[in-house]
Amino acid sequence: MWTLRSYYYPESAEDLIIENFTETNFKNIPLFDKNLYYYQPLESKDKLINFPSDIDARIKAYLNLNNEQKAICDSAMFMFCNGLDIYHNMKSLSFISMVSSIETLVNYEFRDEKVTYECNNCKSLKSSPRACSKCGMPTWGIGAKFREFLFKFVSDEDAARKMYNKIYDIRSKIIHTEYLIGEENYLSWDFEDKTHEIVTKHRELMQIARRAVSNWMLSK
Repeated sequence: MWTLRSYYYPESAEDLIIENFTETNFKNIPLFDKNLYYYQPLESKDKLINFPSDIDARIKAYLNLNNEQKAICDSAMFMFCNGLDIYHNMKSLSFISMVSSIETLVNYEFRDEKVTYECNNCKSLKSSPRACSKCGMPTWGIGAKFREFLFKFVSDEDAARKMYNKIYDIRSKIIHTEYLIGEENYLSWDFEDKTHEIVTKHRELMQIARRAVSNWMLSK
């Protein structure tokens, strides 16, 4: 026989009625200028939680997404968080994960672009909305779409354009070649004099991914 060990008295039900919330005396979470928030350094001695000044608008934007958009946004944020989690120990995978968070949104934004194949087996292209500027042959335009997305949702300044190209170049090298990144113990002597540049690009990617996801949500 199952029993519950408890103490009961006639007024118990009335005493358990919740009429108001407990008054608290916690400080409000500090809000940062939204234009500076996404440029905060990764390393900080300040462990306080903080938010951008327009956090309410961004939360509202997320809640207003439809189910399909929420699934896309959740996936992008999950990939970005994975990149943060392994930032110190698996830098190459961290870099790829952050780029993938952006590419998740890119694929959704350009989902209406259709291609046809010359061969369904090898997937050689017959037609595409994009073509090579030199020979005119159809292309997938993966890198172009990546940049166009960031032009729209992050920045289209000249310095930003160069940054996107470099980030995508690093992404392609990591995926398709032996190229690996790290702050120390490089596997190739060719990268030793580029340590600072690569670390900087990794952190710039981190800022770009944050802004891309957030601004994409606000646009919906």
